[in-house]
Amino acid sequence: MMTTNWWTPWWQSWTTRAHTATHFIQEDLYDGDARIRRHYFGANPIYTPKQFRRRFRMNRDTFNRILMGVISVDP
Repeated sequence: MMTTNWWTPWWQSWTTRAHTATHFIQEDLYDGDARIRRHYFGANPIYTPKQFRRRFRMNRDTFNRILMGVISVDP
């Protein structure tokens, strides 16, 4: 880390974080999508309405109205 003196320009006192490599995690996206659909929208959802609202930030009825509106415009 560089020490800052009164004569040091402000841009020289900034430090930058070293870039770290990003690791790619191979996931089965289709399985994850099917699991979310099953857990939230299946015949017997495992999550409560409160948990649904927390995840999607709206009630299930509101979500279904939006979904039906989108489906009516773009089948």
